[in-house]
Amino acid sequence: YMGSFLLAILILLLAILLLLPVTVTIETYFDSSCNKLGCIIYLYGFMKLLGGYLAPCPKGVAFHVSDKKALIFSYKQMQEGRKRFSPKSGIKLNNVSIYVQTGAEYLLQAIYAEQIIKWIVLFGKQRNLISRITLHRSDSLHIYAKFSVQTRATRQIIELIKYLFRRIREKWQKKKLAT
Repeated sequence: YMGSFLLAILILLLAILLLLPVTVTIETYFDSSCNKLGCIIYLYGFMKLLGGYLAPCPKGVAFHVSDKKALIFSYKQMQEGRKRFSPKSGIKLNNVSIYVQTGAEYLLQAIYAEQIIKWIVLFGKQRNLISRITLHRSDSLHIYAKFSVQTRATRQIIELIKYLFRRIREKWQKKKLAT
């Protein structure tokens, strides 16, 4: 009886998680002095899923999660992934925070970039934008950005099933054409 009770609680928790919105927070930073673009991904703003930094590699980008381990993404994979994340995919941008520290060398470019981002956000119906530019003595550029997106797990599971079905159909058609 205890095992079936625990199983029922687990099924109930999974059902609740499928109905609740899933919030993913992505924190990024760029430091021009060491030319690194870092990224940390959190689930619900506090559970760290993945973190590391991006570096270019032949025909793609490497996401270094440790000194000895990196995930390689080809430009083709990134293009396919970008197509899947359309406004129709159920992903909603909650808020954006951008902080820039710069010296006099990059100040004008930072101000122009901030204004362009504000116009894009304004016309994209996104109202939760925080941006701040501070001037410091060093001539390096430090950018910190935080994005919070929200979706429903059920919607993403449906999208995943559609994607898998489409891939299986494409492979089957290629195999059928080859014979």
